[in-house]
Amino acid sequence: MSTEKHTPGPWRIRTDLPQLVIASESGQYIVAIPSEVNAARIVACVNAMEGIEDPELFRITAQEALKAVKSYLGKTGITIDNADLWNLVNTALK
Repeated sequence: MSTEKHTPGPWRIRTDLPQLVIASESGQYIVAIPSEVNAARIVACVNAMEGIEDPELFRITAQEALKAVKSYLGKTGITIDNADLWNLVNTALK
């Protein structure tokens, strides 16, 4: 894995240029992209993971925690919406 650091966030979509560009808050151009929908998804993902040293490890840990909490709640008979459950797990991991 590369030791090079990515451009710090938050990232944003620039629509004021001749082409759609993802840029850092400081204005550094990161990439030109033809699809606003894909640009929005990339920006949302990068900004959500900002400050997390290893996003892949975080994702795996969050999934395992979510599975454990679901298993525990299933045994207790407590029902909870998946979005609320994710928010609980995500908060606990911070």
